[in-house]
Amino acid sequence: MKKIMEGIAMITQLGITIMAPIFLCVYIGLKIDQWQSTSYWFLIFLFLGFITAFRNAYYLTKRFYSGEKRKEDK
Repeated sequence: MKKIMEGIAMITQLGITIMAPIFLCVYIGLKIDQWQSTSYWFLIFLFLGFITAFRNAYYLTKRFYSGEKRKEDK
């Protein structure tokens, strides 16, 4: 049961870790585009959001699986 709860927590945390930077960067990009009457800041911040989100997801899963690997090695 503990493994199941850890898995659910990991999936939830991973989803939030991916969604939050993307939505935040999209919002910032849209606001800057509205403020300056341009259309390219949205794309720049969207790309930045994707890079940040998947970087965070990589480090989160790396930390999770390195802990699991240590447990298996024992």
